[in-house]
Amino acid sequence: MTIVHHDTKEEWLAWRKAHLTDFFGASEASTCAGINPYKTEVDLYMERMGLKPVEDISEKERVRYGTDAEDPIRRLFALDYADRFNLTNAPWDICLDDHYPFIGATLDGSLEYTANDPWTLESPTGYTGTIHKGDMGVYEGKTALIRSRSELVGWQEKCPDWYLAQGCQQLYVTRRKFWFVNALVELPRYRKTDDGFEQFQFNEQSIVRHVYFMDDPIVRESIKFVIGKVVEMKRRVDMRLMPEKKLS
Repeated sequence: MTIVHHDTKEEWLAWRKAHLTDFFGASEASTCAGINPYKTEVDLYMERMGLKPVEDISEKERVRYGTDAEDPIRRLFALDYADRFNLTNAPWDICLDDHYPFIGATLDGSLEYTANDPWTLESPTGYTGTIHKGDMGVYEGKTALIRSRSELVGWQEKCPDWYLAQGCQQLYVTRRKFWFVNALVELPRYRKTDDGFEQFQFNEQSIVRHVYFMDDPIVRESIKFVIGKVVEMKRRVDMRLMPEKKLS
């Protein structure tokens, strides 16, 4: 793994703009894999080829909220597991894979297990892994505004696939042992009225945490699938071959 260090967000953005056709970050993994509910492979390809502008979503309300909440929820995680993890972050560093240097990731945090006693945890896949002192992992923070209790149950059972794709690329690039997702999930609440439904003034919030292991066969297969799709997208950009549009 090679690390490209940047001191500021402006430097990080400039580097990404300069490498528009030869860099794919972990946040693009789900789009390359065709499982991002908000952007298609065609959209990403056209952005990389300069056929459409890269959409700036940084000022959208929920994106801005997620950015502002990133540090508080990271500090809460560090507080809850202060006896187990040392959590650090270098917010503008880009990690590049040595084999495929166009594949990279910017991490929300790095985890080092510091407790003397091993910690055995079950992943949502059913895989059981054990973390030992000195083991390194990836920390990923998320915020999610959902619309139904079934979505909340889904979050509680596992990390959504399009977010897990990001984790797969982060694990692939860093070769670390585990990936922790720490999510603040928010659900609007409603009550029935004579005229229909009225939204409560406060939403229901839950902290949802999951761990996935590099040695999990399901995770390894997922990594193989995701990285294969990122490599395919890079090949398409190089050869100017637009992905096929999918029928909705």
